[in-house]
Amino acid sequence: MKRKSIAILLSVVLMLVIMLTACNCKKHKFSSEWKYDDTSHWHECLKKKHSDVADKAEHTFNEGVVTTAPTETSEGVLTLTCTVCGYQKTKSIEKVKHVHTFNDKVWQTDENNHWHPATCAHTDEKGSLGKHVWDEGKTSIPADYGKAGEKTFTCTECKATKTEPIAALDSKENTLSLANENILSKTYDGTPFALTVAEFVYNGDGKVAFSYKLKVEGDDKYTEQAPTNAGEYIVKVSIQGTSEWKGIEGTFDLIIVKKALSITGTKIYDANEIITNDKIKITGVLEGDEVTITITMKSANVGAEIESFKMTGSEADNYSLAEEDIFVDIVKATIGDNFTISNANEYNTPFKVGAEIPEPQTNYEEVGTGYGAKSVIWEKKDSSGKWEPTTKELIMKSKGEYRVSIKYAEGVNYEAASTGIVNFIVEAKGRGITANSNVIQNKTYDYKPVDKMTYADLVNKVTSPNLIGVTNYTESTSGDKYVEYRKKGERNWTRVTSANVPVNSGEYEYRIGITETNEWVAVVSDVKTFKITPYEFVLELGYGQNQNNQSYDRGKTFHLRTYSELIPGQTLELWLDNEKAGFETKEGNNGVYYFVPDNKKKVSPDCFFLKIKNIFSPNMENYKIVTKYSYVTTVEITVVERLNSVIKGKSGTITNVGYTTTETVLTATVEKGYFKMGQTIEIYNASGVKVGEAVITKVNIGTAASQSGFAIPSDGTVSIWVDKGFMDPATNKPIPIKGGYFVMK
Repeated sequence: MKRKSIAILLSVVLMLVIMLTACNCKKHKFSSEWKYDDTSHWHECLKKKHSDVADKAEHTFNEGVVTTAPTETSEGVLTLTCTVCGYQKTKSIEKVKHVHTFNDKVWQTDENNHWHPATCAHTDEKGSLGKHVWDEGKTSIPADYGKAGEKTFTCTECKATKTEPIAALDSKENTLSLANENILSKTYDGTPFALTVAEFVYNGDGKVAFSYKLKVEGDDKYTEQAPTNAGEYIVKVSIQGTSEWKGIEGTFDLIIVKKALSITGTKIYDANEIITNDKIKITGVLEGDEVTITITMKSANVGAEIESFKMTGSEADNYSLAEEDIFVDIVKATIGDNFTISNANEYNTPFKVGAEIPEPQTNYEEVGTGYGAKSVIWEKKDSSGKWEPTTKELIMKSKGEYRVSIKYAEGVNYEAASTGIVNFIVEAKGRGITANSNVIQNKTYDYKPVDKMTYADLVNKVTSPNLIGVTNYTESTSGDKYVEYRKKGERNWTRVTSANVPVNSGEYEYRIGITETNEWVAVVSDVKTFKITPYEFVLELGYGQNQNNQSYDRGKTFHLRTYSELIPGQTLELWLDNEKAGFETKEGNNGVYYFVPDNKKKVSPDCFFLKIKNIFSPNMENYKIVTKYSYVTTVEITVVERLNSVIKGKSGTITNVGYTTTETVLTATVEKGYFKMGQTIEIYNASGVKVGEAVITKVNIGTAASQSGFAIPSDGTVSIWVDKGFMDPATNKPIPIKGGYFVMK
């Protein structure tokens, strides 16, 4: 083989040399990549259309690699690779011959043999197959009463085991008794008597069965249904036998005691001594059980004791009730909502004082006995809003706001109760009043209160309606009588008192009235009126008292004259407002101003004003300065010289003479000075012969349309009244004076 390989190698080398020589001759270029087929390999010429090859030789294979191992069922694969060009080929490897294998650590057994199981595919093959070798055996379950035992034998090689039975022991006699000496009992609870094996003492663990019957029933009445209702029973206990103990049966007394109840409750008094089930609370009755208890008291009254009771219902026999466990009472009833004043509508309309007040009525009907005292409650609301008790008799005599109710005092069987309150009103009776007319007359302010401004002087009559069935407790004239007044246009009235009567000027309203009483309404008369007109100070003709008037306010005002009896009790002063009048003045000593004489002006009446010398803060609305005649709108004032023994007043020619037996009226003009009332004048006839003397009693304006309380116009015509008749006693005819004159004496 080795030699063959060497020969092949030499052939390849020789071929390569030849090929290289040929190629070189023809200048071929060969690929470095091997080409091969199944037998050889080579390099191809890269020239187109050249089929020349170089280095061609047979493959040289290595020893090969097993790529697929052979098994007992399939051949393997050996892959050979050319060591020059890498070409590969495969050769098959023969199947492996089978050898059985076994698990020496595991024994498998049957009843007689043991072996090792095969681990190869031939599982029916058994390794080390042999018979069991049994030891002497051991007791695994000891024998007992009525129960066989067991002995276990073990193979000394494979440790397999087998058992053989040991014969059982014979059962023993059994006993049955109660676990304690007490009788089997429970209190009724609505569930079957649940006995347990713990209630009894016996041997073994045999099955236990219970059956029951009433104590008075025969043995044929046993039933497996445990009793529920209260009563005396017999229970039969049957113990089934066991392997160790024989079965046994016994009977025992069983009692279900009645369940004790207790009762609480109250019943409101209803005139019946029976307390029914709905009025009590029963403690102890199981849910769903029907038990009704009726209690009879010794009387129907509050505080009555128990006389007897009765318990009924489908489950009543399962319960017990002792009288000492009954706690019930009859309690006082309240008088129902129907306790009301049924004639309340009779109080809707106000009553008059003296009218009959109806008694309150109720439709409530008394039930049973034991009421407290029944009374009618009359109440009056006082001025503070508090309700005070009164009587119907007093109510009828006095107006006011009242209420009435009916009350029961607390009684043996009833609580105190009252109807609802009914409010009502008692009104004072109406009345009317009229005042006399023309008692108070209009007047001029005179510094005196209005006369007869009293209720007695002014009242005409007081009237009241004749109400049927109404009593008059007092006269319709009852109440405080008064007179009140106010100035027209004012709102508030002023009551007349001895110190408060209208005095000042104004237009007044007045009325009389009587104050309200408990029986009669307040009443006032219709309104009447009267006037107090201001005192009119008339600018009469006359002269000032002192023509040398002084002004202490730099000639602004001058005091002209003082009047002491025009209004009794008052001293009036006439003043001139020279700021309006505009007379010339001159300043004298110490800042005192005087009129300039023979200064004459016509001024309006508003240039004059009054002062009330002897009244502090007088009401000047009580005074009014007017001219003597309404058509006179101006006043002419002349400031004349001050007269004396040298300068005397002198008239012009007497143009007219009027005679009476006691007076003479002389009409003339004033040529010099002035004349005034109270002056004495000398009268001369037309021949200049003195006729006589007389005193001026009155000075009037003549034809001049002006007047003044200060001075007669110096050029005006005046009429002078003197206090003598100037009659000739011999002839009883007037002495001729016309054409003469008069002078101040």
